[in-house]
Amino acid sequence: MNIKVIVTSILALIFLVASVLLFVDNQRTKSSLKDAEKKYSELQSNSKLQVQNNAEEFLKAFYNYKDRPKKEQLKDVATEKLQKTLLQTYDLVDENKSDVEIEYESKIKNIYIYHAQDQYDSDKQAYVLARFDSVIKLNGKESESTIFAEIFLEKEGDIWKAAKYQTLQNIEEFEGN
Repeated sequence: MNIKVIVTSILALIFLVASVLLFVDNQRTKSSLKDAEKKYSELQSNSKLQVQNNAEEFLKAFYNYKDRPKKEQLKDVATEKLQKTLLQTYDLVDENKSDVEIEYESKIKNIYIYHAQDQYDSDKQAYVLARFDSVIKLNGKESESTIFAEIFLEKEGDIWKAAKYQTLQNIEEFEGN
């Protein structure tokens, strides 16, 4: 046989084997990429659910009380700085010195949490918009109002804690995207 035919056949065979190997490797890479994208999507979805649940826990801890807010309720759902901001006059009021008997109860219901962005830094922080109905009962008379609020959360360990909280007069004040 002619040496040119042999060399050409060997080169063609090498090219064919290399193409098959590259094709198989490409399929494995695509499969790995799909798996990684699926895991990332699940992680992100889980993170959003965590943010939503922790934001709702914060709102319930802050708004659901009888007589006056309870410091202890905010301990695990808000940063120390936010706790101090929200309850800055807490220690100034002495419950035992009141001459007037007031029956006061605060509750919230119909809580909706909206994520500010499709994506956010899921390792560190998140903004959410909350809409809920606040029900105040004062000496047996009940009043209900809808509240919009912006909550900035930071991740501390495995828990998202409210770090900033602001009620909004209207939706245009929302700083999230």
